Amino acid sequence: MTALGRSGGGSVCETAPVGGWLVRRVASLVAVLVLVTAGAYALIDLLPGDPALAILGFGATEQRAEALRHQLELDRPWPVRYVHWVGDAVHGDLGQTRRYAPLSVAGVLRLRMPRTLQLLLFTEVLAFGLAVPLGLWAGWRANTRVDRAISSVAFGAVALPPFMLGLLLVLFFAVKNRWLPSSGYRPLFGDPLGAVRTTILPTLTLGLPLAGIMLRALRADVAETVQRDHVLLARANGLSTWRILRRHVLRQSSLTMIALVGVTLPWVLSFIVVVEKLFNTFGAGELVGEAVTGRDFSVIQGAILAFAVLYLAVSALIDVAQSLLDPRVRRRSGA
Repeated sequence: MTALGRSGGGSVCETAPVGGWLVRRVASLVAVLVLVTAGAYALIDLLPGDPALAILGFGATEQRAEALRHQLELDRPWPVRYVHWVGDAVHGDLGQTRRYAPLSVAGVLRLRMPRTLQLLLFTEVLAFGLAVPLGLWAGWRANTRVDRAISSVAFGAVALPPFMLGLLLVLFFAVKNRWLPSSGYRPLFGDPLGAVRTTILPTLTLGLPLAGIMLRALRADVAETVQRDHVLLARANGLSTWRILRRHVLRQSSLTMIALVGVTLPWVLSFIVVVEKLFNTFGAGELVGEAVTGRDFSVIQGAILAFAVLYLAVSALIDVAQSLLDPRVRRRSGA
């Protein structure tokens, strides 16, 4: 009876509806979004100095500063301003920017975010394209010369700071040999070839270190998976190496690598500010740097919201992918 009860309980867990699990995940992501934006809003409010005087610059009179404080609601407590800002943001109004007037914050982000999203897309594609085959092969040939060579290259890619890697790439490909442009942007859907040419250097700058991180994680999981009984049995039955890796190893070994996409996304976004400035792509990362320098607080808050939504959306997709690859992930989340 006990065995039947345990078996029945496990069956219920295994057939738990995906819809309820997704609702819980979405609710938790919304809570995280509120905490992130509220924390960022409070930190901006705690910056030293008077924002109105910083915006107006030298020669600002007290009357003009007072009028600007009232216009930006800086004379009200930050929780009240945050609630108003959230209410406007829900309706698509992220405020006005003085630096990029007459465009609104939402308008500026609509112009800049596609450039950053294109760079992120190219970066992830490059990272997966390098990490999956090399990580599989290194894990399959663990502790051999092939494994040591691949792992050493991956370690070197991770150890080299992205801005230094970017400078070396510009020096070799753009300055010395003139094979690729050192700056610029072309939309992927408007000019695919131009998009590849202008995006390949910043993609290599961000994608090579990311590929090294993902490769090392996949290699470790593959080296462990190939020692399991079902893989040893497949090898004893004479299955080809490619078939064993594809059908019996990759799926079980990819959970950590997929999780790293979400874990490393803040790292990638932090370096995008530098990389976009280096390659003059004029994306949202470079926009954040300009807004911080010019103390354009509306743009900073809008960009933080956009990046937070992007991160949470990627995290949700990663959770779904992991639950599809391994239902135990969903059962643990439900528990």
